[in-house]
Amino acid sequence: DFSPAHYADILQQFDVQAVVRCGAPLYARGGLEAAGIAVVDLYFEDCAPPPIDVTAKFLAVAARLPGAVAVHCGEGLGR
Repeated sequence: DFSPAHYADILQQFDVQAVVRCGAPLYARGGLEAAGIAVVDLYFEDCAPPPIDVTAKFLAVAARLPGAVAVHCGEGLGR
């Protein structure tokens, strides 16, 4: 089982408070949110640096949370 709910248990072990999706959303956020983990979509083009507005939003998310932030894209390449 590689559903978001499966990963929620692992993320909680590392005190992850939010997951930032940099790619297109490929799964429903409900499994993570039900576990108390916020899901933030900050999409930007693959193989490119994040635009300033995306960077500012990421920093705002990270600054307001007491725990860790996990970041991923859909492919695991180029971002």
